[in-house]
Parts: sequence; C-alpha cells; structure tokens
Amino acid sequence: MDQLDAEQPETWSNKQRRLVQAARARGELNSLTTSKTLHYTKAFSSPTSSPPASPSPSILQNQPIFLIPGLASTQLESFSDPCPSISLFSTIWLSIESVLKIFSSQNSLASKCWLSCLRLSFPSESDTPSCSSRPVRGLSGVMYLSPPSLSSSFVLGSSNTLYASLIHFLVLELLYGPSTLIELGYDWRLSPKRMQHRDSEFSRWRRSLEAAKESTDRPGVVIAHSLGNLVFRSFVQWLEHEFEKEEVLTLARTGGGVIEGISNTFFYYAGYEVYESSAEVTDAMITEAKVKAKKRLEKWLELHIGTYVALSAPLLGAVNPLRAVLSGESMGLPIAEKEARDLERTFGSTNTAISLSTKSAAGWSERKGLKGLADFAIDWKSHGKSLDSLWKLVGEKRVDWDTNFPMFTVTEVDEEKKTTGAFYTAKETNATVIDSFGPKDAMSGDIFAKFAEYFHEPGDPLLSKREQLENAMYKDSFSDILSTTWERPGIKHVIVAYGTDIPTEVGYTYPKEKGKEGQADAPWVKEVIWEEEGGVIVVEDLDEVGGFFGAGRKKIRRRLDIGEEERLLRSGDGTIPYLSLAWAHTWLLDFERGGESGVGVGDIVKSHREEGGGEWKVEVDVGSREMEGVGEGGGGSEGEGEGEGGGSDEGEDEKCMDGGLFADTIFSCGVKDVHKDLTNRDPAMEKWKIVSGDGRTTTVIEAHKIEHKETPRNAELLNAVLEEVLWISEED
Repeated sequence: MDQLDAEQPETWSNKQRRLVQAARARGELNSLTTSKTLHYTKAFSSPTSSPPASPSPSILQNQPIFLIPGLASTQLESFSDPCPSISLFSTIWLSIESVLKIFSSQNSLASKCWLSCLRLSFPSESDTPSCSSRPVRGLSGVMYLSPPSLSSSFVLGSSNTLYASLIHFLVLELLYGPSTLIELGYDWRLSPKRMQHRDSEFSRWRRSLEAAKESTDRPGVVIAHSLGNLVFRSFVQWLEHEFEKEEVLTLARTGGGVIEGISNTFFYYAGYEVYESSAEVTDAMITEAKVKAKKRLEKWLELHIGTYVALSAPLLGAVNPLRAVLSGESMGLPIAEKEARDLERTFGSTNTAISLSTKSAAGWSERKGLKGLADFAIDWKSHGKSLDSLWKLVGEKRVDWDTNFPMFTVTEVDEEKKTTGAFYTAKETNATVIDSFGPKDAMSGDIFAKFAEYFHEPGDPLLSKREQLENAMYKDSFSDILSTTWERPGIKHVIVAYGTDIPTEVGYTYPKEKGKEGQADAPWVKEVIWEEEGGVIVVEDLDEVGGFFGAGRKKIRRRLDIGEEERLLRSGDGTIPYLSLAWAHTWLLDFERGGESGVGVGDIVKSHREEGGGEWKVEVDVGSREMEGVGEGGGGSEGEGEGEGGGSDEGEDEKCMDGGLFADTIFSCGVKDVHKDLTNRDPAMEKWKIVSGDGRTTTVIEAHKIEHKETPRNAELLNAVLEEVLWISEED
C-alpha cells in the first residue's frame, strides 16, 4: 500500500483504477472496453455535427444506470431443498453442470425434481408444493445465463453472456460503483401482476430508482432488453396505478371519511384498490385522482429516469410465445416438446408477449397535436420526400400481423388422400382450412378456447391458459399492456435499437386429422412461416422432405407471394418480427410531448453508417432505404431444400430454433453454432432521430444482421447507443 492509501481510505474510483490496471496486465479486459470497439469519446454535440474535441465519459459516472434483462435472462435459485440433486440456493436457471449431470444420468427422479423447481402451479403462477425458486439478486444474476465454468463455456459459448460485457465496461472503464449500476431483475416466469403480488418487484424497482436519485441527484438511464421492455411498461402502469390509489385515499380522507391505517384490507372500487373504511369514494374522486396521478407520473419520470434505452423491444409482442403454449418448444434442453409445453404453459410471462394488433393503437387522429399515421404520410410527401415503406404500410395501409397471411391456421387433413406438399399448395395436400387466427384472437384469449375445441385434450389445459390470461392481464390488474399498443413513454430521451434481416418466425399451421373428434397429444406444428431478409415470406414444411425418397432430409421451403406493395423491406431479429420492432418508428411521431406545434416530420434526421465502421452520414432524403450493405435481399422462386425460397437457408438439414421463445439462452442449433461470437461484428446501421424544441429526443437505430441475443453485447451497436446517451448527458 502506498503513502496515499495509508493516509486515507481508498475511494471507489481509486480501487477501480487498480482493478483496471490489474485486469489489463492479465489481458482480461473484454473487447468492449477497447478504443476500437467502443468510441465513447465520440459523443455527438448535435445530430449532424462533428465530435467535440475532448468529450469526457466521466459525465456519466454519477448518472445511475439500471439494467432490466429479457426473458429467461435472470438466474433463478432454489429456495427449498426438494431432492438430493437440488439443495437450498442451488442454481436452477441455468446451471449447465446440473442440467448435464441430471439428464445424462438417466435419473428420471432428478430430472423431474429440476423441472418441478422451474415449473409453476397452473394456472395460479404460485410455487409448486415440492419446490420454489426465486431470482438471483444483484448484478451477478443478470451477467451470465449460467455461472461461468468450463461446461457453460463449452456448451453455450458467447450465448452465455447477458449483460456481462456492458457491466465490465461500465465498471472497469467508466468506473461505475455499486450505488450507480443497479440490476432490476425479476422472475421471468411470472406475469407483471404476479411479480408485484408475490415479490413486490415493482415496489423494489421504485425504491431503487428513488434511492439512486437521492444519492446522485441525477435522473437515471434505464436499459432494458427484450421482454424486459414490456415489464418496464407494466412497471410504469403500476406506478400510475399506485399514484391513483394514493390520490383516492387522500380525496376520501379530505372528503370527511376516516381511514384507519394501511393494515386495513383492500377492496375494489371502479377498478382501483382502496382501503376498506367508512370513507365514501365517489366517481368524481376517481376521475380527479386519475388526472392528478398522470401529473404525478410525469413529474416522477422526469426526476428519476432521464433516458430510456430499449434494446430489441417487442413493442407489439411476438408470435413465438403462443407457439410454445400451443405445441411446446424444447428450449434446447434435452426434453421432449410435450414436456416443454407442460412447463411453458405454467409461465404467466408467455401472456405478456402476446402479439398486439396495430389497429388497437389508441386515438392517433383524435389526440390534439399528434399527427395521425395517415396524416403523417401526406405531410411527409408534402416535403417532397419519398415515403419510407414502413411508414407507408403502417400509416396508409395499417398493415397488421395477419394482413398478408394468418398468424395461426388450423387445417383439416384427409390422411387417406394426403400427398406430398405444404399447406399453401392445399390442392396437393387435400388440406382444408377450418379456422385462422390473428392478433385480436390472441389478445382476447379466444385462440385458446378455439384450439381447445378443435383438439380435445384431457383436462382442457388451453382453457386453463385462457383463465390465466384473463386473471393476469384483465381481472383486477394494474397492467393493460394487451389493451392498446404502446405509445412513446413520457421520458425525456428515448433510444430504441434492434437488429434486422435475420429469419424470424411469423406464423404456423396446425393440422387436424379429418374424422377424429380430438387428438391424444397436444397440437403439433406442420408448417412455419418465416420472414426473411428483405421482407421475403417463406413457408417451411416440417413434416415433408425433399430429395429422392427423402434423400438428404431437406425440408420443403416455398416463397409465399404477398405482392411487393404489401411487404415490409426488412425481417426481424430472429426472435421478434420486424413489425413489432419497427413500431418504434411511430414514436418518432409523438411530437405532442415536445410541447411545440412547430416540430414535424421534416425535423426527423436520418443517418447511416456502412458496414465495417466509419462516421455516420446524414441522408438528405429520409425516405430512402438504399445504402451499401443493406439491400432488400430475398428473391428466389418456389422450390425445395437448401438455397431456394429466398433468404438464408443455413442449417436447413436440422430444425434450428435459435429464433424461438428462449432464443437468448440455449444452444439448440448445435454446439458448432454457439461459439459464433458476434460481439465484434461491425454492422451497417441506420438511425432516425428527432429533437423537440424543449430538448426531448427520440432515436431509432436499426443494425443489419444483428440477432436478438446479440444486442446487449454487440460492441458497435452499444457504441451507437452510448454515443447518444453521452450526447444527451452533455446537452442536459
């Protein structure tokens, strides 16, 4: 210890500098910390200007950062001692060592015990009688999918990294400490309502945000990935609900009633929890409480959250979670899809990510100062600019999940007359479409009731799933995220970033054999509809194979012709379809929050950066989507097997589920693929940004060929995001 250390206690910054020096000496610093991959000194002073001469990352050091993980991205540990293979505080999700040991031993009791710790009681979302699991608290719970080890490194490769790269950078390079870098993890199996009722999760989040503001006197930066964004939306709704409840209590008290104390039981009045007392609660009080609560929420967000970063946000949900419930998905684990389905249907979180119809957007044309989507298209053309295809489809045509094809289709198949072919060549298969379902059927839960009618399963598990959906999302719930699309949050700065042009599942076909009253097993998927690079739609038959007598086992894939004017020019990120990701573009139109009528579509600045790096280049015509490295892709014609049907066919010889519900987590495409570390991929990117008169900003960043699971750890995409955060911090 040197003289300085001997004279005074070591500060956190000094300690971190010693750690940095030691880590560099050992060569352990992550690539994210190198100047090549994260140019944190290049924060723009304006959307079009050159970088400042000497910006300092220290501007962030006192600004708290909160990390919200995605689905299956918070570790879970056992809070019980259910069997010899699992003890108190054993890692349940995910310990690769335990999983390999349990399932390789052929010990059915051990595997059942592990699954019982992961499963919830159905449909209540409570713990099972045999085992209970809880989230691992602290940053260690959101850094890695599985605790680092030789086994996890070999099996998962780079897929094991969640927020680890970002945390390493913030702690070792920007000298963040434990009071300014905070996890907001959660039990990802639960619905938002259950998170709060069982774990008081949102109460914990509120305390964490308020404590950070009190200690730093600065609003924080919230970074959320994947499902974490929908949980954050629910948190904001819960917060407003809490303010409403508090205002109702205040109004009832001042109205002459007596409220004895917080230990009183709750009752529901007009959908709001209030304390049981002799106070009279009127409709007028409820109305007044709503108004006051909205104002309190706006003020609270202004004080506590300065910037919200949404990574790979499923703003309109996704399609795959329903597949997991209807027919199961093995998650890459050594379990059958039927067993996986029995597990996944107990999770309330599968309801959280249900697809939202674009037609459920509330009041686009009615809200004063907020341009309707159709009006936006007209206004854009008046500026003499070509209309971006996304804005045209969303604004003029109001494209939805089921505009060009159903999300889910049930067909009736005559097995005696069946011939080779896919559903979209129905004349060959003798398949008859008996029903189809879109986003509104999913939002209401009607799809579960209809599937229960077509597939008469013992115990009617899908009817129980509908009951779970209603209880979690509609009955006495503070969250209404399935009622309307998500408008831009009332936070001063919003940054949305996601990957594009990865093959992504957008629809499924389920066959039902003609003449049978029901099926002994769960419904099974015969066809998967994919959106691929350039917005090309491809139908893949999982049942039939091409080649001579099936030689080569190449799945039949056919392009679905939906017309050039009806398709988006991008595909999703391998997990979330493009329509859901790109809904963020509607947030660019939310000028009302800027408080100035003079802000309009002409103020949106678009820039791009070519693959391989370089500076951002501002585009004159924001409607143009042409740039080097980002083409429309696709093409191709109907055909069989690998290399046909448009888009990527890598891995066609086996079922690859990297784009599935648990895409962030598992090695389901084989060990050979999981070591493909994309952390240093330098993608082509496009950026749209608008700055209002009072300094509010909305930024949307699209990164070409970046997968869903890569967004929290791709160095260049994080660089683009943190440049925006630094620019915002300097401006504020």
